[in-house]
This record gives sequence, C-alpha cells and structure tokens, in this order.
Amino acid sequence: PQVRAMDKREQMANQLLMRGHATMDELLEASFGEWPPKGLEILHRNEQVVQLHTQLQSFDTEIDPQEMHPDGFLYKEVGGLGRIHGERSLYVRGDLKMKSSTLGHEAAHVLQGDHSYRAQEYLGHDYSRITPPSNDYVQAAIDQHFALDQLKSRLRKAWKKATKKDEQKIETYAAYLARGIEVQARIHEIMLAGYPRWGRLPATTEELQSALIAAGLTPPKQLRTQLQSLPDHKTRRETFKHWKPLANRLLSSLYWMANRMNMPLPAASDINFIQKGLSSAGHVDFWQATLPKIYADLIEMYGDKPGRARFGLGRNEIHAARLQHQQDIARLAATEWQTYNDTGHIYAAVTPKESEDLMASLANLGIGCAVTEKGRFVWVDFGDENALEKALGKKISTPPEVEQKLAASVSLSPATP
Repeated sequence: PQVRAMDKREQMANQLLMRGHATMDELLEASFGEWPPKGLEILHRNEQVVQLHTQLQSFDTEIDPQEMHPDGFLYKEVGGLGRIHGERSLYVRGDLKMKSSTLGHEAAHVLQGDHSYRAQEYLGHDYSRITPPSNDYVQAAIDQHFALDQLKSRLRKAWKKATKKDEQKIETYAAYLARGIEVQARIHEIMLAGYPRWGRLPATTEELQSALIAAGLTPPKQLRTQLQSLPDHKTRRETFKHWKPLANRLLSSLYWMANRMNMPLPAASDINFIQKGLSSAGHVDFWQATLPKIYADLIEMYGDKPGRARFGLGRNEIHAARLQHQQDIARLAATEWQTYNDTGHIYAAVTPKESEDLMASLANLGIGCAVTEKGRFVWVDFGDENALEKALGKKISTPPEVEQKLAASVSLSPATP
C-alpha cells in the first residue's frame, strides 16, 4: 500500500519534543509550517523558551480525563497540558500517533500565560492582565446569553439514551469549554489547520468569519446571508476554502478524518457545542463581537502590529508595551554603571534630566531605586546588581576608565545614598 507522507509540521513537532525545549517562535513555526505567517505583520521575535515534556499516561486535570466529545458523544482522553502560570512548559502524551495539533493547542495556552500571569516577566514591566481578556470576552457572552438547560435539552433530542451521569458530564464539559482560554486555543487550532489551505491568516472580520465557517463552525443564518451578499464574497470563498479531501497530507488522525469526510474540525465541533446553549441573540453577538475580539487578542499575542486595530477595536496595547520595554532596556544598556566598595549597590552618575528618564525605565521594569544629588550629577542607586543584570540579560562590567571618570566627578561615602 502507498505510504502517506508525514506532514512537515508533524516532523517539526516530533523533533522539538525529542529535544525537550523550544522557543515560542519554533513552536509557532511547527504549528503553521512557517513563521511569521502571511497575512499578518509580525514585528518581533519571541525567543522565550518553553520546556516540552512527553508522558505515556493520561493527565490529572480539573476535568474528568474521559471527556465527552460533542460529536456522537464519544469519549476522548486529554492529550496534553499547557501552563498559563508558573513554569513555562507544556506536556503532550507520548502515545499520541500525531502530536502537532496537540502541541499547537498547548503552546497557545503557554502564550496566553505569557500575556496574563507571566506578563510582567515577559514584557519586562507591570503589564500583567491578571486574567486573559479572552476569558472576559467569552464570560460576558455566557453571562448574557448562555443557558445550560437549553444546551441539555437540545442534546437530549440528539441523544435519546442520555443518563443523569451523562448529563453531569455534559455540564462539566460545557463549563470547561466555556472558558475564554479554551475557545481561543481552539481558534488557534483552526488557524494552524487551515493555514496550508488558505495561504494566509484572516485579517478582517469578514475573512475571520469566512475562515471559521470553512472550518465547520455554525454561524447565524443572517450572518451567512450577509457575508454572501458582500462584493468580495467570491474572493473570500476561494481563499478561505471549506474543508475538502486533500491528497498526501496527514495533519493528524482526527484532522485528516474530518478532512476526508468533509466534517467540522474537532476544535470547531467543540465551539459548536457551546453555541448550542446560546440564545438566538447570543449566537449573533458571539459571531459579531466575541469571536473577533478573541481572534484580535490572539494575533496580538502572535506579535501582529495592528492587532485589534484591524477589527476596529482600538489600539494594540501589547505592541506599545513591547516598544516601551525595548526603550527601557536600551536606556539601561546605554547607561554607564559602577559598583561601589563591594556593597552590592550599583550607581549611575547622570544629569537631572537623564535621571528622570532612567528612574522611569527602572520603575517600568519593576526595579526600585533611590536618587541622591552629588555635585553636578544625580546618582541613581537601586541596591541590587543582580536585578540590573537580569533586566539586561548580561553581566555588568564597568570599564576602568569609566570608573575613574565617575570617581573623579564626586566623592562617595560608603553609606547607601
């Protein structure tokens, strides 16, 4: 029999898992097949390292490992875990035959963590969102429009033999999927699965909606009609193709099966599952407001410069924070520092105007400091040499000529300023 060629993304995923670590850019490249992707304006490299682990058994999670799948009510086991706080790491089950889609899903969770719980570490100053915005977006839609009883009622009609235990599993699974981070991770899965077919990522609301429909999400009828009435409908439909059989490509066992049978992707089925509990008005709001917000937030985390501005949702604050962080680090790196008498304190002799900028940068980076006027200079002291070295990512080495120049400018006492 003919052997089906392994998708190059699957090869990259296996290589990264065998190595045991990868940068976020490497994980995104393994997910999409190339990075940066076409269609977006990625302006920075993300070289934050993620530790990769494999293990053979199921994972202990806050959900039952035997989750209920919305299509046919089959059971499936958890394939991986990605940490959104604490250590930057993810886990993928080693016995999965195809690992790339699971690796991509869990990488999305690590990326979410870098912009919420780990935001201060990742962006270099106090930009922690505490809770990912995607959670807020979905929670607002759930609070307004979601009814668990309606979801159960619709599922009972589709599944005549549902028991009380089955309904409890439905409730558990719905609560799990209704979290914004899970909806967003599944949109990420849809994008990485569709990218080879589409050749680029969606960059407008209409393109996003067309891409999600192509992947198998069920839109409100009026929205589908509206999209079909737009002048660029034919172009969008040709670009964001519906799932159809592809020769010699095996994304993963489930994704390939969905592709061959013209079924929704598993990630799309999960989101459809949640949509079954939305009211008609909620279904429209979910497509017109919630999904664009979640996707805009996702591409900002990728590093897209316009980000939410593409969707008329305001300024990309993540990009602004990254620029500020780069400026702060550059200012610290350009400053001449010296230690004094092995006290562990480190100083910079600067002008009063320079001291204001320097103190602002230190504050942005979460480094406390004190200032003392000495002669013609302001001496900035922040007491912890290690903090500066960590911020700059290198060891501090003050040239002798700089030390002589600073020492000649003013006389220091051993006491802390």
